[in-house]
Amino acid sequence: MSRSITRRGVLAGAAAIAGVSALPPLLAPTRSAIGHVVVDERLTASVAFGGGFRGPDIHPVSALDDLCNRWYTRLRREVLANGAHIAGLTSWIDYVVMRSCAAEIGYRSAFHTEHPPGAQLWPQALGEALAAGAHLRSRFQPARVFGATTSAVSTGHMRLVTWVFAPRN
Repeated sequence: MSRSITRRGVLAGAAAIAGVSALPPLLAPTRSAIGHVVVDERLTASVAFGGGFRGPDIHPVSALDDLCNRWYTRLRREVLANGAHIAGLTSWIDYVVMRSCAAEIGYRSAFHTEHPPGAQLWPQALGEALAAGAHLRSRFQPARVFGATTSAVSTGHMRLVTWVFAPRN
């Protein structure tokens, strides 16, 4: 019996291949290159994001903390000691602060995405995916899995950004 190739069959096959190739970064039990996670305790999404990691040094930042002060008094020294990646889910301004601090010691942005307002189920899953090394794989496309990057569109919405900084090689 001969089966002809149809456009529908080709599209279905391509979709299946794309789906299977997107799963390994989410499921593979690889060791994370992320050694430090910045968690803003004021943001429930950030706390959930931090819950996706097992093993990295979690650096909680509270409303009374200054992220720059934390960087220069503790975090910078620890990052330089082990050369691990730094990740976080923070407000836009804290992302800008961390990007500048990381660049100061030769780190570059390995991953970042801004999140749409109102999204609540993705932070821990995204943390788990990044902890599994998803940011190290070129086929992982977070916008397809977690929603497209957007900017703050509603009044009162805090711009949240997930980011990973890596040492330059």
